[in-house]
Amino acid sequence: MSTNIDKALHAALEGPEIQRLKVYGHHWNVKPADVLRREGTRVRVEGQLDHSVRMWDDDHLFYKFTFKNGKLEEQDLQIKEKGLGQIAGIVANAVGKFVDMPIPPEEISKIGNKLENMAHNEWQYAIQKLALRIGLEGYRRMHSITAYTKPRFGGVSQVFSPGVYEASDFWAVGNDRIASLRVPPRMKVLVCKHRPGVGRPEECKTYTKDRPALDEEVMGVSYLSVEDLDNPGHTLVIDGTEAQRAEYTVRLKEGSGWLRKDAHRGSIQRSDKISDDRTTARGIVGGGKDAYQFTGDLEEVRLSGDEQQVVIKVDGEPVEALH
Repeated sequence: MSTNIDKALHAALEGPEIQRLKVYGHHWNVKPADVLRREGTRVRVEGQLDHSVRMWDDDHLFYKFTFKNGKLEEQDLQIKEKGLGQIAGIVANAVGKFVDMPIPPEEISKIGNKLENMAHNEWQYAIQKLALRIGLEGYRRMHSITAYTKPRFGGVSQVFSPGVYEASDFWAVGNDRIASLRVPPRMKVLVCKHRPGVGRPEECKTYTKDRPALDEEVMGVSYLSVEDLDNPGHTLVIDGTEAQRAEYTVRLKEGSGWLRKDAHRGSIQRSDKISDDRTTARGIVGGGKDAYQFTGDLEEVRLSGDEQQVVIKVDGEPVEALH
């Protein structure tokens, strides 16, 4: 079931506008982003959110985010409040009417400030949080593909970042149910009815742009391979089939990319650990294999223990340990 934050992100990044949606304790009118664009490694997300308060004019936030090489390069958040002055004026008239005396201007400001705090309860912070969520999700969408269960980008959706996915990974869209795809510029996806090498060659198609409806040959999708053309992915296999026990550390060059476990080429154990920033992995192999998908450049692949019995392969080719 979609949460309200999911609905807000969908409205901002795909439309249509949704009004008076409650997120972070406040109601918002969430409009489709004015700009959602990728140019090489730079992504721009620009748009508007309205703070919806009944009986008053909406307050507005205009946001601009620019990401480059996976980092937030620039952010510009501008709040334009319409409610404050009008609230103060209305309160002044109402209070003056009931007490039959004018209120000094400085008191009007104080009343207006109090009402602003009561009415919005620090909505300014909440709207900036929501804008940042939209910006981050926009960046993610521009570096991923989105699959849908109905033609023309309808139904249930799931976002797939660069990597290889099989039926067990389709936790939202389900096996055999993908009907359309959003493929941003500089992204590529191999779509197959079966794992490559199992079915007929024509049951695999490569797409580099949006597909409102998939080709009939691949309907019943059970395999996706997603690639970012500006930051191509690689596979790393640490083969300890002949080893008793060997510990390893894998580290990427700072700022060059990310790591993720590849469950299709290796096992997943509790001893396998990936850092929060997804640039370092540690684990143990003994009688089996561990595997990772990564982008960027390897800085270190260090082995200890029964290291002589371990084979390291990058994209299928044996390599030496890196220290």
